[in-house]
Amino acid sequence: MFPSYYHSFGITKDNLVFIESPWRLNIFKLFKTFWNSESIDTAMVWKENVKTRFYLVSLQSGAIHPVVYQSDGFFAFHHINAYEEDGQVVVDVAGYDRVDVLFEMFKNPTGDIQGQNLGSATTRRYILPLNVEDAVSDQNLVTVQDSKAKAFLNGSVDGKPRIFCTPHHLTDGWVELPRINYRFNGEKFNYFYGVYASKGSGWTGIDTLTKVNVRNNSSICWSEEGMVPFEPIFVASPNSQDEDDGVILSTLLDKMEETQATLLILNAKDMQEVARVKFNTAGPFTPSFHGQWANESDKTHMF
Repeated sequence: MFPSYYHSFGITKDNLVFIESPWRLNIFKLFKTFWNSESIDTAMVWKENVKTRFYLVSLQSGAIHPVVYQSDGFFAFHHINAYEEDGQVVVDVAGYDRVDVLFEMFKNPTGDIQGQNLGSATTRRYILPLNVEDAVSDQNLVTVQDSKAKAFLNGSVDGKPRIFCTPHHLTDGWVELPRINYRFNGEKFNYFYGVYASKGSGWTGIDTLTKVNVRNNSSICWSEEGMVPFEPIFVASPNSQDEDDGVILSTLLDKMEETQATLLILNAKDMQEVARVKFNTAGPFTPSFHGQWANESDKTHMF
């Protein structure tokens, strides 16, 4: 009666990755929202002291991998990427230690709630060892080089080995709407792009685009006074060889001009501006979190 909320999932060459968090839907309250015409978030509850669980589902057979992977409770709207290396599954996400307080921020964007919810939000890497038959309880099973992530055998659940995972934080603070060069989806990669708020106010204060190097945790940023950028989309250069050979597309909202929208184009290597196109709109410009780019020959799902 308390199913977990899922927003996205990861995928490797062999597995789907689902993250079951303590952010749950209360089925009883859900019926109440229908009767009272309330939004669905009023039926959501954060289950204290419940661990987050990772499920690996085989793309070939549909079977769940017979290891129980857990971590301290956290929630993620967005996966960054996932891939397999050295017999382990690397899972990168934009995570929140709690998400119920985040929804309070949406309801009260100017209140004191802002300062206490996003300090625990980071982009983070979890590493799940696939073969644990010979594991011992005091041994860190993570062998991926240059990672601070850890995984330890911690008893069993229903006869299955339980592995407890702690993350490697890829950024010190909040970064959201992560995108990569999707040629590297399910593969080892170096960079992701996202938005963040330089003043630490999260979703309500987005003012910066960032490129994060997951190998050394460094970043390059772009911002402009009075402009609100949204989800950065990577477009590869024709016949590109380097992972970051291409441009970043983002829409910009002008805080002072409500009927003006801007398409921003940045060099993906150094995050320097290449060009911009300004559009005058018939009414107030309302940007969306997610965007999509397609080649002329691509078939796209419009929604």
